Amino acid sequence: MALFLIVPVQGGGGTPPPWTPLLGGELWQGGWTIVGFPVMIGFAEMTMSRLPKAKVRLSSNLLVLYSLILLAFAALAAWVPVVTLPAAILAILLHEGIVWFSRWDEAHRNPIFVHSNRGLKILGIIPGSPAQELGVQTGETIHKVNGIPVRSRSELHQAIQTNPAFCRLEILNLEGESKFVKRAIFSGEHHQLGMILAPDQDALYYVEERQTHIFAYLSRRLVGLLTRRENTRSM
Repeated sequence: MALFLIVPVQGGGGTPPPWTPLLGGELWQGGWTIVGFPVMIGFAEMTMSRLPKAKVRLSSNLLVLYSLILLAFAALAAWVPVVTLPAAILAILLHEGIVWFSRWDEAHRNPIFVHSNRGLKILGIIPGSPAQELGVQTGETIHKVNGIPVRSRSELHQAIQTNPAFCRLEILNLEGESKFVKRAIFSGEHHQLGMILAPDQDALYYVEERQTHIFAYLSRRLVGLLTRRENTRSM
């Protein structure tokens, strides 16, 4: 998208754009013009209780609703200027509301990428790996390997090594039903067939989610500004 800024120019006004009645025709006679800058606005989400596609679908629906509400208020503000300030405040509140709802929804749902007594949960699939060729999907569970139940990474490796030339997997799909896939194992292939497992209690690293809303950010900026002013006065 493009961000348009009204900036002063030297030597008189610039060429008036076609929407001068909206912004004021006298503005362009006083030495001002419009400069466009390409900008990118993103929206990030993290999920622990939904599959990525389901989370994307939910977030997309919320953002579409958010955009339609802003579009309606923008059109209303064009006809009723007094609505401009409430519409701007509403845009911030709605954005923070989407962030709050996402965090509330995640907090009230069970994490999906955790191991259970039924097997090992698959966190991701490496592109081009044997697991992708077999049709294994993110969110499914490895129940048995070569007929051996697996409940840990070490059990998975041992079960694969029982037949170094061939591998037969029993996978629990997203509906909890069993499906069987098999494949020959070739030298140099990934030791887990390209399946990235969910972390367990033996994981060496983890990520802690800390989402900061805009009001906390503005508060920190204000405190930092006041602190710098006090330090300047003390000097």
